[in-house]
Amino acid sequence: MFLRDDQWLQLAPLLLGNKYSGGKTAKDNRLFIEAILWRVNTLKRWSDLPVEYGSWNTCYVRFRRWNESGIWRDLVIALNDFPELASEIQKIAAYGALSDVQAMARMRRKVSRKNRESQFSLSMEGSNNIVG
Repeated sequence: MFLRDDQWLQLAPLLLGNKYSGGKTAKDNRLFIEAILWRVNTLKRWSDLPVEYGSWNTCYVRFRRWNESGIWRDLVIALNDFPELASEIQKIAAYGALSDVQAMARMRRKVSRKNRESQFSLSMEGSNNIVG
């Protein structure tokens, strides 16, 4: 386990999916947070997530959704009075920021590749129209 009970008591009310936040209630927020901390602390692949944390894909998708919503950054700020816990959540926020940077780089490469393919195809069409 990564979170002590006293840390969980500070964190739980701030999370999405608790019984007070409205919307769908999460099955087990603590297990989810601990799964993310496992991933961040071990640096292993999502698919290596131990089965006791649940489906690696479900954890990954949920992590990504929370990351896109900015919850990790918000939690770090909200936990300012609890430096030890804020430090753990900061690891998740930093990993989320890195994931964002990597996703943007992948998107730029994809767009660049499509542009090159498009230019190549246009140049091939142009060369077929040359009368010789």
